[in-house]
Amino acid sequence: SLVRNSGSLSLSPVLLDDHLRVNVNVKGTWADNKFADTGAIGAALTFDPTQNVFSDNANYGNYFQYLQANGTPQQNVPANPVATLMLRRDRSTVKRSIGNVQLDYKFHFLPDLHANLNLGYDVTRATGTNTMDSRSTTAYFNNPYYSNASNKARGGSASYYSQQSNNKLLEAYLNYTKQLSETSRLELLAGYSYQDFVTTKPAYRTTLFNDTSTLAPAALHPFRTQYTIISYFGRANLTLNNRYIFTGTLRNDASSRFPTTNRNALFPAASFAWRLKEEAFLKDNTTLSDLKLRLGYGITGQQDIVAAAGSDYPYIQRYSQNVPSADYLLGNTYYSPYSPLGYNSNLKWEQTATYNAGL
Repeated sequence: SLVRNSGSLSLSPVLLDDHLRVNVNVKGTWADNKFADTGAIGAALTFDPTQNVFSDNANYGNYFQYLQANGTPQQNVPANPVATLMLRRDRSTVKRSIGNVQLDYKFHFLPDLHANLNLGYDVTRATGTNTMDSRSTTAYFNNPYYSNASNKARGGSASYYSQQSNNKLLEAYLNYTKQLSETSRLELLAGYSYQDFVTTKPAYRTTLFNDTSTLAPAALHPFRTQYTIISYFGRANLTLNNRYIFTGTLRNDASSRFPTTNRNALFPAASFAWRLKEEAFLKDNTTLSDLKLRLGYGITGQQDIVAAAGSDYPYIQRYSQNVPSADYLLGNTYYSPYSPLGYNSNLKWEQTATYNAGL
């Protein structure tokens, strides 16, 4: 289930005798999530429908369970789906705010020139708790910190988790528009863009209710990842006699997801349009209401190439600690080795060339 509260604020004042336009937008959400154990779905499909949901056995929360002669739960049989749901509590709270401030300034000494500045952010704070009741058979068999039920006291666990993301945007550009004549116009634009994305996940120990001397996992591995995109871009539009339209753009993008040798890439594009209907031989034609020819070519790129486990560093050699079953015994001590993960030190921007023609 989900309960979400949200609010937003927008302001758009005009200042300095209509030379400065300001747009402010702020949005915020507060969401409370209640998660259920999806294992109850399969259990509900296979559980014996003739059995009672409840029992008088307080050891299992007064929910019916299949038990062995010694009073421990039967294996290889479905757990009571109601007990699975009721004896586990998984809640999270997600707070998020998105906002930006955009300033557009028309120069007093040159009204054809505009300066635009856009500052934005996207911030998320998420926290959650997951508590498993010690009376649950799910805790008995599936608790990862009790690998052998015969030598560990049956017990539940409590864990806490959180995640933070901080995304920032800065974009600035100059836009010059000149009306050359009644039918001709020139527009020039040049700008800079900076985007930064940071995600962190602290590591917390899990509390074991029936083993207070041990908090697991013993090794904590906090997670942090970041990537940044820096771009320079320009565009030129020229319209002549309301008939010929020339457009050219060029971007220089750099992404931290690639090695320094391939970090930057150029992405050009150009197009031409011809308004045939405005020509003398078609201007008075009543059969066609409009006729336009357009030709275009451009190269676009994307850097959303993420390695396994969501790493933003797919070009760097990384290592992962092996599972406990792969430990090495040297003397009387077990050692956990690390294994290399796949990577590509020659990664670069993925590029797509597009041609188009339209009439």
